[in-house]
Amino acid sequence: MPHPTDLPRLFVSHDRALHRLVAVEFGRTSEDQPPEDRIELHDSGLTFLLDGPGGRTVGFVVEAFDTFDPDAPDVAAIWGGPRLDAPSLGLTAATVGEIVVAARRRLGGRHSVDRTLAAMATACDGPEAVARWTHCLDAGDMTAHLEVGRILLNLDRPAEAYAHLRHYASIAPNGAWSWNLLGRAAEAIGQTEEARHAYGRAIDLAPPAGDAGRRDAAERLARLEEQAGRGR
Repeated sequence: MPHPTDLPRLFVSHDRALHRLVAVEFGRTSEDQPPEDRIELHDSGLTFLLDGPGGRTVGFVVEAFDTFDPDAPDVAAIWGGPRLDAPSLGLTAATVGEIVVAARRRLGGRHSVDRTLAAMATACDGPEAVARWTHCLDAGDMTAHLEVGRILLNLDRPAEAYAHLRHYASIAPNGAWSWNLLGRAAEAIGQTEEARHAYGRAIDLAPPAGDAGRRDAAERLARLEEQAGRGR
């Protein structure tokens, strides 16, 4: 009987509409990752995801997956290291090339189940949308923490939103808008210091002046600073 490995075990997602394949270690997301944790392979559309600068490979993303050629000379590296497990594809210690070929054969021109659920969730609002996006979480899509948190915040349920948004910030640290949302949730439940930190991160990560999210975070942070000044 095969023995389990210590290699990253991948969650494999295919978005048919965007022609994107995401394969990332369970519990992680490919979204909002620091640039130093990403290695783009030439202009091939393939990006390796790392667990830190110079760290181990924990997944990869393929853009234009429908036309990506795994046998092209400029992506020959995908047939060597690193090795990864892809349980849903029945692969253990497989190369990125082997995973790409298996995903194309298995998923072809259809959504993976998480993307089907996400499409259904996007068409809803309110409590039904929370339920739908929670189904995406159940399917393994950690990006759904952001959507669940955002909608709960809009439903004036900040304590529930806070848990989702705080977790998303921990696994996707480069998302300016998600830090803004976390700041709003933290502020609403009285976690003022954390809110100030979150707004500051949102400001640091947002595009230059003129960005609506940056202005919103700056205004909220200024209000907290003013309140703190009055309390001294």
